[in-house]
Amino acid sequence: MDEQLKNAAIHTDGSAAYLFLKEAAKNTIEYFKSVYVPTSLDEQGGNIFHLSAYHNNGDFIDAALKELPEEVVQHLLCQEDGNPEKKQNALHVAASLGHHWIVKLLLDYCSKDRRSIPLEPWLARDESAGRTPLHYVLDVGSQNQALKILSFVCVELVSSVEDKHGNSPLFLAVKRGYNQIADKILGSPASFSLRGSHGSTALFFAPNCSDYVCSRLLQEHSELIIDKDENTGNTVLHQWAKMGKTYPFNQVLRGDFIPLHLLTKFVGQLSATNNEGENPFHIVAKSKYDRARTVEVAQILVEMYELQRPDTSNKAALPWFTRSDEGSPLRFAINHQNEQLALYLRLDGIYFVSENCEDDLLYLAVENGCSQVAQEILDMVDRHSLTQLLTVDNGRTVLHVAPRSTDAVLRQMLENYPQLIDESDEKGETVLHSWIKIGEMWPFEYVLKRDDTNSKWRSSFIHLLGKYDAEKRNPLHVAASSNNTKQVTEQIVELLLDALQKEYPDLIQSSYLPWLDKDRKGHRPLTEAMINRHEKLALDFLSWNQGTTLRQLNDGEENVLFKAAECDCQKVVTFILDWVHKNESRDLLFSGQRSILHVGFKKCTGIQ
Repeated sequence: MDEQLKNAAIHTDGSAAYLFLKEAAKNTIEYFKSVYVPTSLDEQGGNIFHLSAYHNNGDFIDAALKELPEEVVQHLLCQEDGNPEKKQNALHVAASLGHHWIVKLLLDYCSKDRRSIPLEPWLARDESAGRTPLHYVLDVGSQNQALKILSFVCVELVSSVEDKHGNSPLFLAVKRGYNQIADKILGSPASFSLRGSHGSTALFFAPNCSDYVCSRLLQEHSELIIDKDENTGNTVLHQWAKMGKTYPFNQVLRGDFIPLHLLTKFVGQLSATNNEGENPFHIVAKSKYDRARTVEVAQILVEMYELQRPDTSNKAALPWFTRSDEGSPLRFAINHQNEQLALYLRLDGIYFVSENCEDDLLYLAVENGCSQVAQEILDMVDRHSLTQLLTVDNGRTVLHVAPRSTDAVLRQMLENYPQLIDESDEKGETVLHSWIKIGEMWPFEYVLKRDDTNSKWRSSFIHLLGKYDAEKRNPLHVAASSNNTKQVTEQIVELLLDALQKEYPDLIQSSYLPWLDKDRKGHRPLTEAMINRHEKLALDFLSWNQGTTLRQLNDGEENVLFKAAECDCQKVVTFILDWVHKNESRDLLFSGQRSILHVGFKKCTGIQ
């Protein structure tokens, strides 16, 4: 293909496209029929219609349809791209890429002159997917263009064509929710396919369409109700549960057009598991649609089950208690913060589920903010001594995540299981480490300010300030490097240090101070605070350190003044320089052979 022609097909638009084609009219017909062969993998080939379609240049195609001879246009419409692995015409290309205006331009031309286009490009199947342009239009999303094709094509010529994956036009139309297309094909007197890929059918996606189309599919093709997608293992019930529409279930439940033997098998699918080991209740529990609607769907599923199997005394057989590898539907609901559904899924069954090794239900309920569920489970722990629910496999306890729940749940935990205060997880993280990370103020106020001077839990919590995690970080290290808002972190630390002073009035004269602890990196909480530009916190630590010489705060090779300057903490630098001046302790101005002036002050322009 001529380079100028190729570039025009790709880039020339608007009136320039018309001008180019008029000037190029002096060339032979074969000039316009030529095919571009790509020279690299990132290029696309084909005739000028292919190139314009690939690059969404509708202006050039519009001009070509009007300016080029009819013989040339028809040839360009039917011509394949020259790639033996694709064998696509321009309609295939435009439709597969969702370039709807180009599809409309080409179809408008075809609908006017279809009798003079013998090869019928709208019916051609490509090599790569075995699809007609109708398949692509339906899949990429344009009901209007699909209706355009069906307006001048006999439905029976395309409705039975399945692509290489087994997808029929009806399946794609229903999947997209194109009611007009679905109704048109369903009303055709000719045979048509309802198949989709991997054994699925149009009925799998019936909830995407109107209740009328859904009803037609159920009444006229009820045998499809028990089909299964072999790729995912999903049944029709799984797919409907995922989509969350209630009217298809109601049509099955209230209608009388499903033969009894099929209805029995359909309800039996409530216990069927897909390739992930999940039944339809699991699917509902992890769905992302409206919470209230998940309850509605679950209610219908339970009603369907109980109509067929009224005896529900055997909890192990109930599909809403069945466990997949990831747990029961109840656990799924809690883990996806769907408290409404968790409350519906028979809380009287929590005892049964917990006895069957779902020991993290309480932890998950607290962690995910399902406070009412957490309260119900905690009450059950108290009544039945289910203390295994207080701790999960990694050693974390429900108290570690208590700030995500309510003060009532926290109070009940502390009153009935105070031993949890001293528990650490497998990484050495204490309850205090965890609470600081969560960053809620109210639990600290509740524990440390209750009766203000004599909280019965205060001593146990303050004792945790001296506990280390696996990285030898105490809770103050965590606070200094926290991602929570600085104001909240400062309030929490202030509350902790005030409580520490009340518990140990003479602590400041002792040899151990928690803000002097070094972690495995050699960092103190003060160092972490400066690295994270948490100046207020750093100043709090320094203020509490008044009785201890600042020389003790040297970290590694750098002393505290050097570290403050490097971290550009102006207020901390000023504080230390004032201390140096008052105490005539100028050793802090030097580190080895360097003075503080070697460090320089990047932004500390106001410091003398």
